[in-house]
Amino acid sequence: MVNCSLYLNSLSGTLPSSWGANMTQMSRFYVYENSLIGSLPESYGMWSQLIEMDVSGNQLNGTLPSSWSSLTALRKLHVFHNRLSGTLPESWVNMSGLRELAVNSNALTGSLPSAWGGVGGVGGGGGGGATIFLNLTSFYGDVNQLTGSLPDSWSNSMRHLRVFSAAYNALSGALPASWSAMTELVTFSAFANSLSGQIPEAWSAMSTSLQEFLVNNNQLTGSLPESWSALSSLTQFLVQNNRLTGSIPPSWGNTMLRMRRFYAQQNSLSGELPSTFQSMVNLVEFAVNNNQLTGTLPDGYSTWTRLQTLFVASNLLSGSLPWSAMVSLLQVDFSNCQLLTGTLPVSWASWTNMSELYLGGNQITGSFPPQWSSMTNLTIFVANGNKLAGQLPDAWSKWKKMSQFFVHENSLTGTLPASWSAWGTNVLYLYVSQNSVAGSLPSSWSSMTQMIQFMASSMFLSGTLPSSWGAMTQLQYLYLHNNSLTGTLPASWQELSSAVLVLLQHNTF
Repeated sequence: MVNCSLYLNSLSGTLPSSWGANMTQMSRFYVYENSLIGSLPESYGMWSQLIEMDVSGNQLNGTLPSSWSSLTALRKLHVFHNRLSGTLPESWVNMSGLRELAVNSNALTGSLPSAWGGVGGVGGGGGGGATIFLNLTSFYGDVNQLTGSLPDSWSNSMRHLRVFSAAYNALSGALPASWSAMTELVTFSAFANSLSGQIPEAWSAMSTSLQEFLVNNNQLTGSLPESWSALSSLTQFLVQNNRLTGSIPPSWGNTMLRMRRFYAQQNSLSGELPSTFQSMVNLVEFAVNNNQLTGTLPDGYSTWTRLQTLFVASNLLSGSLPWSAMVSLLQVDFSNCQLLTGTLPVSWASWTNMSELYLGGNQITGSFPPQWSSMTNLTIFVANGNKLAGQLPDAWSKWKKMSQFFVHENSLTGTLPASWSAWGTNVLYLYVSQNSVAGSLPSSWSSMTQMIQFMASSMFLSGTLPSSWGAMTQLQYLYLHNNSLTGTLPASWQELSSAVLVLLQHNTF
């Protein structure tokens, strides 16, 4: 047999060891996506003509056979999504023809072998001084239990590496400056590890190749390198959840014109948002929340007409709210910047794709624009803790996808709009407490039968408790205290069997 293609079946049992000696002409072996168990046979190391092997998506266990180091013709080896354990064999350095190695989603331990970056081989296979792993273009080792550091030595031989992916492990140490020699690297993914140290200035040598740099959820320190402005091919830069400091280099905005995803949230970055970033017109996602950024929101960013996600929350930003031209936005978070002022722009009515809008914890004034009723895809609206006044717009009844609505702690007046009953079963959380809203509780809101929490305390509500609200059988928390409600508790409210806490004190019952 030369080619074995038994993938995507319902095969069970083990891989026959006898096939190793009996099928020495095997060239391609595909048994992926079955239900195979047992170990990888050492005997398959006899398949000297094997070019591709894919045993992924099974339930194979045991270790990676060191004897497979003799498979020098092997170009592609996929063993991902199994239950393999043990270490990466140093002897595999002799697989000089290997181009693609995927061992991700197993239970492998130990370190990335330094020997894989050596010259001459291991265990008697390398007396001729041949360069090892010269042809490797892709390494996938994500979702294992790998430890240790990224080997400096890998830069010796893996000059053609295009993809390095080792996320969700326990790798530590610094990003090796020597890897700057991997000038064909397109994707570097090592997020969710314990990497430390600085982002290497030297990696700017990957000026025309590096497109994806994914190192979020590590322990990286230092600043964003000015020299990285040379990385003109970069499309994804994810460094969130590290310990980075310093400012965002303005020079990056002049050169990183292909950038689509820029994530630098939850660090300790300072300084202002660079106005030069307005040139990054291909941006789709931009997140710098939870830093120490200051200054205003640059008007020039209105060029980001393709932007869908914008997170700048929990910084020290000031000034008013701009950017009505960003018509592709789906998620926006301006919350807890503390110093944002001005009114809510009527022009944001053009954000008709908006799904989640967070504005809480600022000093925004004025009233809610009725024109925003055009945001019919809105599911979450948060504007609590501002200085907003005026009424809750009747027109917002068009927000029929609304699930979570928070406008507490403002200076709102008027009444609770009966028309909002159109929100129906989608609304789960509705907070309007600590405003100056008056009038009665709308009986029509009984349509909100999936409501979990309704907070309307410390206002000027009057009238009786609607008996129709007995239909809100999912209601767990109901805060109506500190109002001027009258009457008695409706008998129908005994149907509120999910209720955990109902606060009605300080009314006039």
